[in-house]
Amino acid sequence: MCRRYLSFVTQTANKTLADYFLLFRRCAIADVWLVVIYAIHVYFSVSLMVNNYDEATFLEVVLVFLGVSVVFLWLCDAALVTRLGSRVREASANGAVSPEKVETVINMKRLCVAVSGLGLAVYTLRFCVQLWKANESLNTFNIFLLALMLFTKVLRLLALNSFSTWLRMTAGTNARQIEELRTPLER
Repeated sequence: MCRRYLSFVTQTANKTLADYFLLFRRCAIADVWLVVIYAIHVYFSVSLMVNNYDEATFLEVVLVFLGVSVVFLWLCDAALVTRLGSRVREASANGAVSPEKVETVINMKRLCVAVSGLGLAVYTLRFCVQLWKANESLNTFNIFLLALMLFTKVLRLLALNSFSTWLRMTAGTNARQIEELRTPLER
């Protein structure tokens, strides 16, 4: 999955509209899976705090709040990426995004990137606070899993952000014309 995300960043010119439709779908599915995994992680934090509410520290309450915020933002992110895919599909009825709809699609992509960036920032803040508090309760597997989620979300954000560059390069060009421009090695 990470290699696919990275290919959108490093080989933007070689991508097609179909590649980006797959990216949008994969991003939404990956977001939902990450939300489920992370919600389970946050649920355990909440259940531990509720069982010992009298002993809960301010830091634990902040961690729970940040965790719930991340889950909410990532759900919004999945919904927005799905909506972006729908907008692109509507704007590309003939196989290419029409030039007059490029700015509308790019603005929707910017909204997706902004929400994703905010979710990533909140997640990173919570991750750093957990690392700071790690000497108390966080094990190595949890740290690895959380770092992998962070890495995946960063690559996903970069891949999604590459769409506007690709769209500006290919606006009004249909998939058949783009395929003809590719060299045999790129196919």
